Amino acid sequence: MFANPILIRLIKYAIIGAAGTLAHYAVLIGMIELRLLASPVVASSIGAVVGAVINYFLNYRFTFQSTHSHLSALPKFLIIAAAGVALNGSVMAILTHFSDWFYIANQLIATAITLLFTFAVNSAWTFKEKRHG
Repeated sequence: MFANPILIRLIKYAIIGAAGTLAHYAVLIGMIELRLLASPVVASSIGAVVGAVINYFLNYRFTFQSTHSHLSALPKFLIIAAAGVALNGSVMAILTHFSDWFYIANQLIATAITLLFTFAVNSAWTFKEKRHG
């Protein structure tokens, strides 16, 4: 039985991404519950930046086992991370505005959508290995 390599990579991306997600949620919850910020959207966006930094280094090394230099891969990753932060913030803003759900429920939905988006683009562009032959 052969496993689908894209599915395996997605699972690794999600597992390794848990570290960045934990940092993201810790910042979000800490800022809201300690009343450092009143806006879950802003707190979530700050947390997403923290999580993105952690995810870059872990995904570079373990998920994609990249041979690209950081000079090549990091700018691409940062562009995708910025798009992911914007997507996360947009989903949070929409859900916060149109629902009365607890902010953590909104964040779980935003995280799932952002994870799929960033995985697809990082696989296809940031860490894509050149095929020889």
